[in-house]
Amino acid sequence: MTMHSATDGLQGGSSMQASDGTTIALATGMPPGTPLETPLETPLETPLETPAAGKLQALLERCRELVSVRTGVVHPCDRESLSAAVEAARLGLIDPIFVAPRGRLESVAASAHIDISRWPIVETAHSHDSAAQGVALVRAGKAEVLMKGSLHSDELLAELIIRLPAFVRRDG
Repeated sequence: MTMHSATDGLQGGSSMQASDGTTIALATGMPPGTPLETPLETPLETPLETPAAGKLQALLERCRELVSVRTGVVHPCDRESLSAAVEAARLGLIDPIFVAPRGRLESVAASAHIDISRWPIVETAHSHDSAAQGVALVRAGKAEVLMKGSLHSDELLAELIIRLPAFVRRDG
């Protein structure tokens, strides 16, 4: 995928051209014509190298005293979201229930050398189904919270909005 400077009049944006020739417009908040750096040209910081590292460590220390939260991890079908969920479980923050197509989840886990065998999997057909099944876990009281995986935010939010009345708590 190649990055191009915006010359097509997009206000504060640039475009990317995919290998199939498709051009994708990006809103960047930068003046038109400003070139974007490719991801490989941008150095990555790990959380431990950021100025907030001390605050993060303090928060994690406070959380050690708490009980892990039963969490529906919705469609963690990429290395990053699966790794994040497993790391949160390792730190004792969550007790995950993976909600995803089993074959895809297991393939990602195998390629990332992540053992997910100790946690339950709610098998789904696709990302929309993962969102619906994740919300159903919370509605049934089998999970307390949801963690978004690699599905689009609107897929999960749409399911939550559809089911919102079931989540609204009415006191007195």
